[in-house]
Amino acid sequence: MAARDLAVRAQAVDVLGALGGQAACHAVVLQQLTALTQDESPALRQRALSGIARAARVAPQPIWETLEARAPIENDSDTLLVLVCELLQPAIPFDAIRALPHALQLIARTSGGDGGELKVAEALHFLIAAHYISHGDAAYAEEAVAGLARDLGAPRDHTLRAPRDWLRVPRSPADPSLAAGRARAIQLVMTAATSAIDVLRAEPTPQQHDQQRAVARMELCAAEIYFASGGASGEPSAPRADLLALLNETEPVLRLLSSSGVPPVVHYVIQTLERLFPADPPRCYALIADAVTAGSRYGYETEGLAVDLVLRITTHLLAEHRALVQTDERLQAAIIRVLDSFVRIGWTKAHALTFELASVWR
Repeated sequence: MAARDLAVRAQAVDVLGALGGQAACHAVVLQQLTALTQDESPALRQRALSGIARAARVAPQPIWETLEARAPIENDSDTLLVLVCELLQPAIPFDAIRALPHALQLIARTSGGDGGELKVAEALHFLIAAHYISHGDAAYAEEAVAGLARDLGAPRDHTLRAPRDWLRVPRSPADPSLAAGRARAIQLVMTAATSAIDVLRAEPTPQQHDQQRAVARMELCAAEIYFASGGASGEPSAPRADLLALLNETEPVLRLLSSSGVPPVVHYVIQTLERLFPADPPRCYALIADAVTAGSRYGYETEGLAVDLVLRITTHLLAEHRALVQTDERLQAAIIRVLDSFVRIGWTKAHALTFELASVWR
């Protein structure tokens, strides 16, 4: 009986949700659905929140004001996060920026310190960035781009998780209409990286926690580009045209990130360049050499992971592009510079590779 009663009530909630999309029924239905968010059944609470999200399509006021005024959701920030995500999908014409303070106030009051406020803030920043990348809306640009430049907080950094899908390779079939979105995605990453490096280079020296936040942001920027390249997926390399497009788009930000010299950031950059290597070997190796040089300021070349990665790329270059190495003097200089960094530390692998390099020139 209880199961049947629950099923009937669930069906009623679904009907209310459907009616909520009708402007004439909106006020009454929204009141009923909001009350149902207090139901003892988690399933019914979820259905009620989905109904509210549908009703929000014709909401005459921000949905958070409605929730606060009628029946605040208590001690259920995970459920509330579901509502946030449903409300802020780009398909729903809803002002995410205006909703942000209402969401945070509501969660702060009801979450009981379970981290709900942080989770909702992270989700909001991600969705704001996704909306900006998709649609280029000026208001969202102010919140996503300018916000990154002035705020090093962890919730804001979730903005940087939005560009990955836009930059991801392979990109088949090609769609030129997506170029504007990719450009906005790169702009977000570049803004974030620039703001972080500006903090590290500031005078007087910034406080330690600001430096740590800046390094964490740079590492996130570098990691997101690496994930977009497909390097972490273990899948076969993407078509050369796609790799070249990503190299063209990301080279400025990769240069900026590697110039920091921060070893984890430098490592992600070199991993990305290894993935992009088939697009343009000399160009990628030159960027790798610059990254190794920058990283040497903080001992990157002393790391075992560094020597394994860089010498693997160098070995591949000498084996697969021998003729190119023999004729390209700038490439030769880059190889010597890289090997010298590791030989000076005493890595035997680097010593062995210098002999192989000498054989290439004979």
